[in-house]
Amino acid sequence: MRNIIRIAIISAIFLGLLLFGISKYKPIRKPDKKLIHVTTTDNMLIGGLASDKEKIESFKKDFERKDDFNKLWEQLDISNDFRKKGDYEKAIFYREKALEFAKGQGECFQVRMGLAKLYEMAKHYDLALEEYNWLLNNTKRPDVIKELMESRERIEKVKAQTVNQIK
Repeated sequence: MRNIIRIAIISAIFLGLLLFGISKYKPIRKPDKKLIHVTTTDNMLIGGLASDKEKIESFKKDFERKDDFNKLWEQLDISNDFRKKGDYEKAIFYREKALEFAKGQGECFQVRMGLAKLYEMAKHYDLALEEYNWLLNNTKRPDVIKELMESRERIEKVKAQTVNQIK
């Protein structure tokens, strides 16, 4: 009999806490009534504010070239697998192939940043410097510029040491 009373009390407390929690639930954000532009593309719902039409059109264009995105990421994945195995030459090969599918400035920048690092790992310093120079000419972000300048300086030091060792 005591066990039944204990179970009843515990159940009542649990149910009370549950109901209290549900009663305090409020949605974080109600749907915005300004959501007026809705379209579908390959069973994908896209929506936005009236002012977002430009972004939505950009998304549609990107979605139309989804095959290029898939090829780009496929090549990058293969490149990263070879890099993790220490096979930098194959990693470079697939990273260069990925560059063929990179269309926008942002995509090219990311692919080339990885390519520069791979060239450096493979000790192709001149190619790495070419990529770092391209990257420097195509960014305005101070933190990225600093990182790129440090990479160039590191390569210049390694090249200088190599020349000194040969002499």
